[in-house]
Amino acid sequence: MSASRLVQRHPDLDAALRRLAGSLDLLEAASARLDRAEAERRDLDEVLAAMEDDRGRLAEELDAALKTKQALAEAAEDVAGRLRSAGTALRGLIDAREVVDAQGDAEP
Repeated sequence: MSASRLVQRHPDLDAALRRLAGSLDLLEAASARLDRAEAERRDLDEVLAAMEDDRGRLAEELDAALKTKQALAEAAEDVAGRLRSAGTALRGLIDAREVVDAQGDAEP
């Protein structure tokens, strides 16, 4: 049977082929959208990985900064204590000198 006789015998074939072509077009469009979505997902995965790396690095830097801050606070407290002790010692020397000077002024 020839193709022309087949089309003549089955007029629904043309309509079915048009529906098939339309379905294939929809399938191709869906496949293209899926490809774009996968590409976007890969891009987002890369961004997320970079952000996680940054987060890890920043956490390490924060830990180091907190340790440094603690060490500086301890050093500042130590220096403040030494300054208080030195101030107390100097105040004692000044007071002693004033007593000696006062005694020297009181002697005939």
